[in-house]
Amino acid sequence: MVEAKIALLKRDVEAWATKHDLWHDSGFVNYLEHTGREPSSLPVLSRLWSEGDLLRVLRGDGPREMEIGFTALLEKHGLWYEFDDHVTMNIYPDEESDFSEFSSYFHWQWVCSLIKEDIGDVYSELYSHFAKRPEDLYRLHWRDYEVILAEIFKAQGFEVELGPGRNDCGIDIKLIQRDPIGDILTLVQAKKYAPANKIDLTAVQALYGAQIADGAQAGLFVTTSSYAPVAKRFRHYIAAQRSWRRAEPACVLRQCTRDGRRFGNFRQLRRSGAAPRRSPRRAGRSHNTPSPRQ
Repeated sequence: MVEAKIALLKRDVEAWATKHDLWHDSGFVNYLEHTGREPSSLPVLSRLWSEGDLLRVLRGDGPREMEIGFTALLEKHGLWYEFDDHVTMNIYPDEESDFSEFSSYFHWQWVCSLIKEDIGDVYSELYSHFAKRPEDLYRLHWRDYEVILAEIFKAQGFEVELGPGRNDCGIDIKLIQRDPIGDILTLVQAKKYAPANKIDLTAVQALYGAQIADGAQAGLFVTTSSYAPVAKRFRHYIAAQRSWRRAEPACVLRQCTRDGRRFGNFRQLRRSGAAPRRSPRRAGRSHNTPSPRQ
């Protein structure tokens, strides 16, 4: 809906300017892409730039009726403009109107723009956002979900290998804990599922098989959902054979935010006997979930 309104605005402005032979050396740019700034409380719907006659008209150096006509066109859309620099104008919604849909839309665009690999200094913003709005996790692209998880694990002190996203043999992330008595490898599957879409038996078996094939000490699901009943039974069967151990669920964001709201469940499946023995000084640490060296 927001994108359609912005597209209509751009078409109308270009058509008006073209009709009056003002559109040459003019165009629109996306506010976020152009500035990289977080949206303000009054969002910028678009940025109009001009180095031609349109600029001259809007600066008051052309026919007065042209400037009035452009202002009237924006008012028809419930908008107004203001110069940001000598060639660029920001287009805003009427401050007296309900522009909440624009605010939500552009804030979400900004949040998504923060999701980049190896940009650790901006991730506190993301953690804070998803701690306050955990439901937004379901809006993420699956690859963005993997990238965020990789950064969280890095923040926890793991050595992280983020998979390519495609053709990764079912392993999204590899976690490595360096240890003088033997490194610990954990294979991670990121499952950004709707609550009703459970992790099925095939996924659990695949991760277990990859864990054995790679000689990994642990397998881990990080999910916004949970296990299907058949997958739970398989997990209990493996636990009965003393091949795996299961950790209690934990919130990912609890590691990164103080309020600890739900981000995704850790589901660990660890093969007992495969992990190197702990030295006495670590005997008190819980073995339920892999944790970085303290």
